[in-house]
Amino acid sequence: MHVPYLMCLSKKISGFLLLPLWLLFSCHKDAKELSPQEIEVKVEAIVKQKEEKLRKESLDDLNHRLSIELKPKIDSILKRTAQPNTELPELDTLNF
Repeated sequence: MHVPYLMCLSKKISGFLLLPLWLLFSCHKDAKELSPQEIEVKVEAIVKQKEEKLRKESLDDLNHRLSIELKPKIDSILKRTAQPNTELPELDTLNF
């Protein structure tokens, strides 16, 4: 009964000891420096991807808003043109 417990404990301890060593060596890799042209290519790719995403989201938003807002506005305009305003405008007596 004690042997499995000790084996499990030893695995946990060795995991905790190996984790910092693994992090130390994984962060030690030399990073390759990019040329200005490579940086520009990467930036352009990222910007293009973000622009496409924003365009798609804006078109989706436009279509959604048109479906919600356009019909009431058209109905309001048609109602106003169907019933012309027959009231006389107020006359300002100072501007004769």
